[in-house]
Amino acid sequence: MPSTFCLKIKKSNAQKAHFFLSSNNLLDGSFIAGHKGEFVFFPIKKGKEGNARNFGKVEKFILIKRQETQRKKIALPFEIIGSIALLEVRGGEGKKAKEAAKEILKTHAGVKTIAKKAAGTGGKYRIRPIKIIAGKKISKTVCKESGCGFAIDLNKAYYTPRLSHERLRIASQVKKGENILALFSGVCPYPIVIEKHSSPAKIIAIELNPQAHKMALENIKLNKCKKIIAIKADVKKELKKKKYKNRASRIIMPHPSVALEFFPCALEAAKSGCTIHLYSFCGTGDKEYKKIFENAKKIASKKGISLRLLRWRVARPYSSAQQQIVLDIKVKK
Repeated sequence: MPSTFCLKIKKSNAQKAHFFLSSNNLLDGSFIAGHKGEFVFFPIKKGKEGNARNFGKVEKFILIKRQETQRKKIALPFEIIGSIALLEVRGGEGKKAKEAAKEILKTHAGVKTIAKKAAGTGGKYRIRPIKIIAGKKISKTVCKESGCGFAIDLNKAYYTPRLSHERLRIASQVKKGENILALFSGVCPYPIVIEKHSSPAKIIAIELNPQAHKMALENIKLNKCKKIIAIKADVKKELKKKKYKNRASRIIMPHPSVALEFFPCALEAAKSGCTIHLYSFCGTGDKEYKKIFENAKKIASKKGISLRLLRWRVARPYSSAQQQIVLDIKVKK
């Protein structure tokens, strides 16, 4: 039997690991996952070992190779958001999309709608519109993540389950009594996961999109959260108010396209010792993160503020040439 690179994970975390690998197109379906003691070994696609290390330890393990006749391969990558399966469909792949839709509906009992991305994420409110190609004609669903539920209309607000592990990672860092500022908060996944998995004093969530804000209020109620204050506002204008100055213990900035543009006003809201989670797109090289951090330091130095990089990591692969990274930055005033 052949050996291959695998993600080694405890059985208690196997479901989350499988979701991470599947949603990021890292799982090698030509092998059957293996077991040894308290660990599960998930096979990783060749060349994707580095991406898998963002979740856990990667090592070689002997696995059984699947027979082609045993495998019903879905032709296109997809992610599942609640009852909606969202396909990655390129030009000329209409036939593949129909075959994939049929197979997903057959093999995934919870999926009722098959959709494809109608366009890239964009516009004033960062929406990634979808087009339904099979199943029920709905764009709103409720998805589960880390013990939380999120109502989301994919044609009105942005959400991806591919950052679920990242939200849990940040929640695990939150100390009791922190004042948290969540910028570009969308339907409130970061604030809700944080409240449910840690003990902050207060979380202020700011979102410009009125539809996303409406769903955020729905989700706060759905999850019975008591510490989240959701505000519909422009981040720059809102943070000019005196009540925010030097108040935040932790700031989350999950808008990778424009995070540096809003970094100056985030620095104003940060108190000394604050941790800022800054998300950005960059190339796939190992040193690309340094450029982003250097730009952040230049912005801070103009305000007489020093920064220290605690860590950086790949939040998720984005394309063959780009990745979304997050920098955990400590602020000193």
